[in-house]
Amino acid sequence: MLFLLRDAVMRDGGLGRDYRVIALSFAASDTAADMRAQAQAMGLEHSSGWTFAVAQPQDVQHLAQALDFWFRLDPATGQYDHPNLLAAIDHGRVVRALLGYPISPERLRELVWELRGAFVPYYQLPGRSWLRCFEYDGRTGALRPDWGMLLLLAPGLIAMLTAAAVFARGVREGPNSSATR
Repeated sequence: MLFLLRDAVMRDGGLGRDYRVIALSFAASDTAADMRAQAQAMGLEHSSGWTFAVAQPQDVQHLAQALDFWFRLDPATGQYDHPNLLAAIDHGRVVRALLGYPISPERLRELVWELRGAFVPYYQLPGRSWLRCFEYDGRTGALRPDWGMLLLLAPGLIAMLTAAAVFARGVREGPNSSATR
């Protein structure tokens, strides 16, 4: 995930100016030297916008609880089981959190826009909402009507067309057509 994040940050820009990235290990066995090695492996050891860090276990637990993040050590493998988490924090407040893998470039771009102070009007869950009024383009930030808007407008349009048809029929037949029959 960190390699994908590195590539996305390089593509979208703003690192060090609009935001910084902190890669925090929650493994109690990790040391500052381990994190330095991670930064070197990623080619980021001299990048001022990146911080690779460890923390005291109680601080990691507190942070995980605050972000509703979980992790468990699997004793059989010695590996941690956890989802990927990317949290955007501005002035001590979580602005947005992205959970799972992979983090799409559109969601990351929206997160960066928010950290820059831009308004992101719509959060679409990919593959989760088949009925929606608007489609949000994460690449451009554009919002455009989607086919679900037709369902919202259909009752009003049907009512207007029915009223127009009844009115047009009344005009063709004349004002006293019912009295002559």
